[in-house]
Amino acid sequence: MKKIICVLLTAVLTLSAFGLCAGAADEGFKAYVATDTHYQKVDSVTPDGNLYHPHGSLGKLDAVSPQILRQFLKEAAESDADYVFISGDITDKHSFLDGQAVAAMFASFEDETGKQLFVINGNHDVVTQGQASKSDIDANTFKGLYHQFGYDEAIAVDEDSCSYVAELKNGYRLLAIDSVEYGAAGHGKLSDKLLSWIETQVKSAKDDGKKLVAMMHHNLMDHFTMEGRLFEAFVLKNSADVCRKFSEWGIRAVFTGLFLAIDVAVYEGKTNVYDIETTSLICYPLAYREATFTDEAIELKRHIINRADLSGAPDGYLPEQTAIMNADLNTYAAGAMRDAVPGYVASFLTAQKIVSLLKLDADSDAAKAVERLVPAVLADFDKPIYGEGDTIESMAKAADIELPASGYPTVNDLITVFIAAHAEGDEHYDKNSVEVRLLIGAMMSIFAGEAAGETESVRNELTSGFFSAVGLKGLSGVSGLSELGGVLGDTDPVGAVTDLLLDAALEGVSVDKAPADNDVTLPGYANTSEDGVVLGILRKLVDFFKKFIRFLTILFADRIAQLEEIGLPKFG
Repeated sequence: MKKIICVLLTAVLTLSAFGLCAGAADEGFKAYVATDTHYQKVDSVTPDGNLYHPHGSLGKLDAVSPQILRQFLKEAAESDADYVFISGDITDKHSFLDGQAVAAMFASFEDETGKQLFVINGNHDVVTQGQASKSDIDANTFKGLYHQFGYDEAIAVDEDSCSYVAELKNGYRLLAIDSVEYGAAGHGKLSDKLLSWIETQVKSAKDDGKKLVAMMHHNLMDHFTMEGRLFEAFVLKNSADVCRKFSEWGIRAVFTGLFLAIDVAVYEGKTNVYDIETTSLICYPLAYREATFTDEAIELKRHIINRADLSGAPDGYLPEQTAIMNADLNTYAAGAMRDAVPGYVASFLTAQKIVSLLKLDADSDAAKAVERLVPAVLADFDKPIYGEGDTIESMAKAADIELPASGYPTVNDLITVFIAAHAEGDEHYDKNSVEVRLLIGAMMSIFAGEAAGETESVRNELTSGFFSAVGLKGLSGVSGLSELGGVLGDTDPVGAVTDLLLDAALEGVSVDKAPADNDVTLPGYANTSEDGVVLGILRKLVDFFKKFIRFLTILFADRIAQLEEIGLPKFG
């Protein structure tokens, strides 16, 4: 009898375990997430002899955007994903005809797969300023054009924006947010009225026992230290307020796009909020995400598009271009990005932006110096780094700076490395890397050389403004490398500045900030082990003291060395 009971108990426990496993498998959902598909119909391209033309901003493969989008949908169709999310900039030029073509493509996908596809608009999808013509898409037209991709299924739609809420599987809801600030050239902001509408949806979800997963186009928060100041159009203007509210409301995951990178950033508060940024589908590395939600965890995986069916691609491509694209589309995308970097950098590194960043009076001598210096600095980026004559190395020698040896031909090539690393995610160039030391040494050399003809007061104001802009206000007034070395107690000022700038300005660009970006597991909605205001404050205090000790180590380097010589333990 005991044996029978044991067998029965074993069977019951085994069946229960199978039941629990089955329940766990069904407790969440899986989505394929893409963004910035920038669809546009291109009939022909004009070859100019450059292997990696034509392309758009930062090497976006505009001319084959339809083919890349079809490949993504093909891979989504063949996957076990329940849903597809597309977080804005579906089309490139808010063209109604392009929107119709994409909507037809999406409808075929849904019909053939039975999977639901959800969209939200970006700044390129709708006319953000002025009156839309019949050939354009405005906010109301967007909702009608893409009605079956979220709006028909919605349990709530905001009358004043393209925002909506739709049910997902197993107790989840999708909160699709229109983050475009209309009348502001496509910048991002959530108005008080929209936030009030979102709060109503949060209360409704809590009453119904549902968990909200959000997506919107603009970044919810900075993904690197100076993103909001250098690329102000990419981050919500009221980022801090929205992060705080989302944390209080328990919105843990927000899928975003716009900035061309794979990155995950976190706001630590009552609930940790994760801004899960995905790069443009048509820009290197041609990536999208696979996101699996359970109550305990959010698992993210990165997928890369290497090949696509390029039939129907526009006429005009050279045979060599077609050969590379057919062999490995990602390699072609990398070349297109590399080719586009100088123009991309010049479009953001403008005199006006630098004057604003350094908080200079527009009529001041320092502001006028910036107007003279910016074109010269941009030209220097394309000079040879090494060698005699007009090179960065000769400028470095004149400023008593030693550049590390490397194989990088120009500063633009070096900048490309960092842009590509940030685009790929999980950046890994720390302060000891040749790349970081060379970039900072080269930039210091260029500034020293180009600003040599400016007055001492202008140099002081520019230097002070820079250190203040990156959060190093204590170094205001430092005017030269020798003085900097004296202030920091370091005979290697390039190394000292590298240490400081890595924390102040480069964290998140050269070295990734936690959490990881590509294949990463984040806490699920039922997992509160990483939450709490107290834990968030403690983490920030620990981080502050680490940076403070690091600063003291640099500041008192000589004294510490003397103490270590007499046998005291190493400091820091």
